[in-house]
Amino acid sequence: MHGLGHGSDEIEPCPHVGLLEQVNPVKRFRSVGSCSGLDRACRQDRMRVVERERGFALLMVLWTLILLAFLAMVFADNARTEVFLARNLVDNAQAEALADGGIYRAAAGLSRDPVDGGFYGDGRVYVWPSEAGEVRFWIRDEGGKVDINNAPAALLRELLVIVGADSKLAESLADAIIDFRDEDDDKQPHGAEVREYRAEGLGYGPKNQRIVLTDELIYVPGMTADLLARLSPFITTFGQDELPHKATAPRQVKAAVIAVLNEGRGGRSDDASTGDGSDIGSDTGGTLSTNDHRTSFGSHSASSFGSSSSFSSRFSLGSGLSSGFGSSGDLSADGWTDEESGSAFAEDGDEGVEENRSGVNIYTVHSEARTVNGTMFVREAVVNLAGADDQPFVINGWRQGTPQLFVPGETVPAVAASGP
Repeated sequence: MHGLGHGSDEIEPCPHVGLLEQVNPVKRFRSVGSCSGLDRACRQDRMRVVERERGFALLMVLWTLILLAFLAMVFADNARTEVFLARNLVDNAQAEALADGGIYRAAAGLSRDPVDGGFYGDGRVYVWPSEAGEVRFWIRDEGGKVDINNAPAALLRELLVIVGADSKLAESLADAIIDFRDEDDDKQPHGAEVREYRAEGLGYGPKNQRIVLTDELIYVPGMTADLLARLSPFITTFGQDELPHKATAPRQVKAAVIAVLNEGRGGRSDDASTGDGSDIGSDTGGTLSTNDHRTSFGSHSASSFGSSSSFSSRFSLGSGLSSGFGSSGDLSADGWTDEESGSAFAEDGDEGVEENRSGVNIYTVHSEARTVNGTMFVREAVVNLAGADDQPFVINGWRQGTPQLFVPGETVPAVAASGP
């Protein structure tokens, strides 16, 4: 305190506060209360120190509370996400089970002839409602598709044009497919043998044997993934003849046959091709429209199982046309022509009813399921009814497909199932 007596502005530390008291806030607080005999400046300085330390402690508490609240929020968000994921897994599993059930329901319906209440293989859509949602599926007879192991180049060419390939590319691809599957090394006029594969920079040549999977066509020079995707719904490796089965053939396949036959008589049908593939998918299997061939079953009586409206549109051609199919001979024997009408298309009515199935006994089934919650799953399978003697059918193919039958935003009401 002697410094103050000499007029100095400096405040010296209080001599009554020891080292421990300066370090320990509690002791320093007590020291402030016990230095009543000291000057006012000393007490105020010590109070300011204590207040600063109190503010720092409060700040630490607040930051700790903020951190704990943030951790709690993160934990709650993770728990909510886990609940949503579990719910989605349940919905997806339910939709997948429904779609798989549609495959087996279709196989069961194929075990009976359509005239006896079984299912048709012409691509019409069947509807199967249930408590969990709704299943829609179509069935396509493989015999109604173009068999790439037996089809002539002319038919392959016209089908390629219909799915969007230009005429020059379609011609070269058709010949290249012939060279890819045949066992000789004789090049087709616009085809490709080993020399052409090497010129394309490919490290392989033509297969020169039967094609097992339609996806093998991607190895044909000039074939693209997009073109093959558009072509795949209309081709098969399970056929038995050069010509597809008339009654179960998709519209695009029928149009390709018409184009070949019209070319044989020096013309070309306007219905034979779109030229750009714009209508591809409209008859790959089944589409829903106001006049589609849909059958609802599962919530009806047993008599409605597999029943459907008559597939009245019959395909026929003018008589006396050149087949252009090598050894296939006159197409009228196969029912592709209509001697009376002489037109490319005709309504047969009840006369000359064709076989409902090709006899190949192999079918592609496309099954879509949507639960009441809106979850969807699509299953595609190849069902072979003649695959084994000890079981009714064999699954030759099994994959996840893409949706075609449900309209976006369409709701599926829950329906009590009481099937046959």
